[in-house]
Amino acid sequence: PFRYACLAEPLACVIHAISRVGTPLPDGVIITGAGISAYLFAQVLIARGLSPDRILVTGRRDARLATVKQLGAHVLDVRCGDLADAARNIFGAPAPELLIDQTGDPELLAGAMDIIARQGTLFIYDFTGHDIPFNFGTMQLREITIKTSTGCPGTMPAAIEMIATNQVDLAGAITHTFAPAQMEDAYASLARKGPTHLKSVIEFD
Repeated sequence: PFRYACLAEPLACVIHAISRVGTPLPDGVIITGAGISAYLFAQVLIARGLSPDRILVTGRRDARLATVKQLGAHVLDVRCGDLADAARNIFGAPAPELLIDQTGDPELLAGAMDIIARQGTLFIYDFTGHDIPFNFGTMQLREITIKTSTGCPGTMPAAIEMIATNQVDLAGAITHTFAPAQMEDAYASLARKGPTHLKSVIEFD
């Protein structure tokens, strides 16, 4: 359906990012910033064999965390919980090998290298647009790798295939639907960043 096909691009970006992580996939993954990409990241990781209970997604909006939790992943509301404590309680030892950040929060990124396992990977998915301070000594002593990605070069066919074969559930991703005459309302809803908003779709007959 067109309403799902329009999400092929963000899904393709997630698929490209996971290809940059490499294989085999890590046994434990933290995804910071519950949003559409976190929802898609969790689903692609699960589709590729990672158990949902080895995924922790953090965020600040109840509805978004609830949507991710329906996949079977762990969630953490960072307004009332500590990421380092949650990681220890959920993953135990060894620590998770991968943290995918979608917040661009300099403080979170600076502390992430102490949360993931030695020789783990910090993947910066969010486009921050500003300087991020790192303790290079910590990065070097713990042999942490930093990776990034952008766009979806060559992964659109894979995204379409995943949607067409129901390997991902996109019904929960579309939270608001508008008619063409409501286009201004659609953009106003997006700008408000309401607590239940994940993705809006404008449906044409």
